Amino acid sequence: MTGVVKDETGGALAGVTVELRGPGAPIVAVTDAQGAFRFDRVAPVHYQASFTLINFAGTRRERST
Repeated sequence: MTGVVKDETGGALAGVTVELRGPGAPIVAVTDAQGAFRFDRVAPVHYQASFTLINFAGTRRERST
């Protein structure tokens, strides 16, 4: 699973903590300088993803792979 985190103006956000919660332990990634993140070998189940960055409002998304 891959993605890019952007702010409301479309600018990439580096350093965002992305956490996937599903069955089992949560897995975590941090966005790079282009706002990109990647999770390798994610099981095909329903996940809740949360995105957090200091001084920004956090958000959550539901996703099935």
